Amino acid sequence: MGYSDDVDHCSDEELIIRIQRRDDKAFEQLYNRYASRVLGLIRRVIFDANESEDVLQIVFMSIWQKCHQYERERGSVQAFIFQIAKTRMIDYMRSHRHHDDVLVDMEEEDRQPDPIELDQVSHVVVDDLLKALSADERRALELTVYGGFTQQEIAKLLHKPPGTVKSWIRRGLIKLKRIVSETANDGGEGEKWHI
Repeated sequence: MGYSDDVDHCSDEELIIRIQRRDDKAFEQLYNRYASRVLGLIRRVIFDANESEDVLQIVFMSIWQKCHQYERERGSVQAFIFQIAKTRMIDYMRSHRHHDDVLVDMEEEDRQPDPIELDQVSHVVVDDLLKALSADERRALELTVYGGFTQQEIAKLLHKPPGTVKSWIRRGLIKLKRIVSETANDGGEGEKWHI
């Protein structure tokens, strides 16, 4: 056998190496580590819960099938997983173009994005900052930051011109910078997030 059944303490890279050797326990551990985060990303783009779950399964089937393509020099295992997720979501969106209800309407969406390590910045503060943006600016920035999508990919997902998406992201970033600067200048005591 050669492998201990204890995969709880394996690094992501050790898990992917074991998965390349078709270790089911290592795959289960990788799934347990990443499934909720990947599903959170998918749900930001695909509204339907059942379809999101289907895409999640396709993502992890792809990880199992493509695990030999992982190269340490090209990035982390996490980056490898999210790149596969991004590709599968784009494939899904292309094959379901006729469904206008597939895109998440961020105003009606009450789930929080899966917390990503934002150094020591409170997730609540980040959420408050994002609420200060227009729905389009917020959606574009969330897809960029949380989803890792390029401006071109976001334009295709949202069926908008690339220049429009670029403007949303730029305006959103300018607003966020101004808000943070104003808050820092008044010691955080001033009025909250006025744009």
